[in-house]
Amino acid sequence: MKGIKGSLTSMTIQDVIQWLNIGVKTGTLEVINKNENCLIYFKNGIIIAASSNNSRNHLGQFLKREGLITDKQIEKVRLLQDKTDDIFGLILLELGMLKEKDLHEGVKKQAEEIIFGIFDWNEGDFEFHDDELPSDQFIPVTLLAHNLIIEGAHRKDEWQKIKDLFPSRNIILALTERGQSELLNLELPGLDAEVMSKINGKRSIDEIINLCGTSDYSVFKTLEKFMLLDEIKVAGVKKAVEKPDKIKELMNEAKILRTEGYLEEAVLTLKKAYNEDPQNPEVWQELQSAQLSMEDAMKKVIGNLNRIPVLLTALDSPKIKSLILSAEEGFLLSRIDDFCTIKEIMSISGLKKEQVYHGLYKFLKKEIVGFQDQKKFINEIKGHEPKSLSEKLIRTFEMEFAMNGIKRVLTPHDQMEIINFYNKIKNADYFSMLNANRDSDKTEVVNSFKALISQYYPGQFLEMSPFFSMKLKAVIALLSAAVDTLCSNNKRLEYEKTL
Repeated sequence: MKGIKGSLTSMTIQDVIQWLNIGVKTGTLEVINKNENCLIYFKNGIIIAASSNNSRNHLGQFLKREGLITDKQIEKVRLLQDKTDDIFGLILLELGMLKEKDLHEGVKKQAEEIIFGIFDWNEGDFEFHDDELPSDQFIPVTLLAHNLIIEGAHRKDEWQKIKDLFPSRNIILALTERGQSELLNLELPGLDAEVMSKINGKRSIDEIINLCGTSDYSVFKTLEKFMLLDEIKVAGVKKAVEKPDKIKELMNEAKILRTEGYLEEAVLTLKKAYNEDPQNPEVWQELQSAQLSMEDAMKKVIGNLNRIPVLLTALDSPKIKSLILSAEEGFLLSRIDDFCTIKEIMSISGLKKEQVYHGLYKFLKKEIVGFQDQKKFINEIKGHEPKSLSEKLIRTFEMEFAMNGIKRVLTPHDQMEIINFYNKIKNADYFSMLNANRDSDKTEVVNSFKALISQYYPGQFLEMSPFFSMKLKAVIALLSAAVDTLCSNNKRLEYEKTL
């Protein structure tokens, strides 16, 4: 069976893990972000191991922070590993440096921390390799997806508390008198001792994290504990390394996208800016604003909650099978039965309104779901036979748009395009209107008409003022007259004589 792949900007790692768990999948999930490559191994939907190319996630570092092994022991094991190709943990057992129970707990914690680290990623790519597991020996563990996702949600809440306490990674920390006394304590746990030893009144939090060689979360939680125990204090703030050019460029790009009505693309662009500088309040505010605008646009496209969504293709069709859907999206799709309203689906599924809106909007864009009132519209227009070629072409477009199109907001960019195009064609000849010339055949004229109708058809916009409604109707009338004339041999000959 073919695996799945995609981007973490369109599907979170939590959704991917949940999907693999529900599907009882066996194989390897590869997740990549910049230079970091992580592998999560599944057997029948259960996570049995995880690995990472980040040195912070090496098993030896985890065991050292727990005070179970020393740097000298790590070095000795690595030398033997180079000679024997045995795995790190088994060599520790063979040398009697570690108990089997402690090794298993260390490997389990290592896998958890690797996965929790991925939970914090805002971007990256993933690919699941079906039925592929490493041929090399590894120490298996048992991690349940449900438990990991719950703990991940808890960590997200904890992160917010940490950000309230340490709003910037550029904060410089120093030991208090109590902290200096505690540093002399020989019984201080491994990670506590390591973090505290890096605090000297000159280093920023970011520098301390880099020196400790462990996860950001672990260091921040340790610093939080020190702060609450009055063992450290803020000594200043290091001047941040400015990233104005790239941030400004991304924000300007997002602004243009929003102006032109490309809200999803604007949100993705602003997320990139946020990833570059999470501490920038202007980026954060703009991102929140863009997300609200996108949600408003979704609501306008979907309409009221009494509309009845309908499937445009079978659930087992290749078109649906090829999509990457979260567990919530898959469940929502299964609830669409051509009878229930959006409101009833919300009640039956238990999904939040935002989840339903996002899911339906995605299905509409992928052309796998429509609405019952769209079908009614199609049945109505089928009952009226078009009289001219232009009416026939417009009718075909209307039917296709009713089934697959998504209405959108008329943006300032659209308004300017309409005015400019109307001014261009209102006194032009029929050939110029359709971007054609006297050598253009009927097929070329028709194709040009179709392209212009798809751009200026009034029914594709959610709402507009009477001024723009009249402009668009005038454009359609002029284009219709042009195509009907140029595609009729007799009319075309008579028209060409007037030029």
